[in-house]
Amino acid sequence: MIMVVASSHNQCHLTHIRQKICEVILTPRSTVKNVGAALDATLSMEAQVSSVVKKMYFNIRRNFKVLSHPTQEACAKVISATVVGHLDYHNALLGIIDRQMHRLQMAKNNAARCLTRTCYRNNILPMFQQLHWLPLRQRDVFKVLTTIHKSLHTLSAPTCMRELCPIYQPHRTLRSSSCLLYTSPSPRDLSTSRMPSSA
Repeated sequence: MIMVVASSHNQCHLTHIRQKICEVILTPRSTVKNVGAALDATLSMEAQVSSVVKKMYFNIRRNFKVLSHPTQEACAKVISATVVGHLDYHNALLGIIDRQMHRLQMAKNNAARCLTRTCYRNNILPMFQQLHWLPLRQRDVFKVLTTIHKSLHTLSAPTCMRELCPIYQPHRTLRSSSCLLYTSPSPRDLSTSRMPSSA
């Protein structure tokens, strides 16, 4: 199974590609799965987002029938595990377009409305504050910053993470010296860190 990645404009020129391996002819596919994530040929993540949204709405409808019986705290745990938990898997959806992010955000909004039993016309932000949830953009930023913080302050963190985000150390004493800031690596630093070291 092979997939040729190209822009949507160049996809029409790649339909004739064939690869022959041991008398087996392989043709490119528009969508493949890798470690559970659905990747399409243009890397727009549309197939992955559609799969996640479908699973979220399926679990929202299934949980809506039983949410009236347990307490709200138990309902929140059920919704977090069966609905919102799908957003945590393959959360490298940081680069998806706003239309796909909007679909994920709408599914999360409906999960919050199902849990709090509120009308769809009501503002969603008070519900998020009540449930201690974050909107998706802020949630992704929070998860990235949490990963960076844990990688720099725990001994079990990989060495490559500590090397990519070192702690900011100015050349002279500044007020920001005690703020525990991180330095963002430049593209040049990233490219040199991936090069094999010479013996």
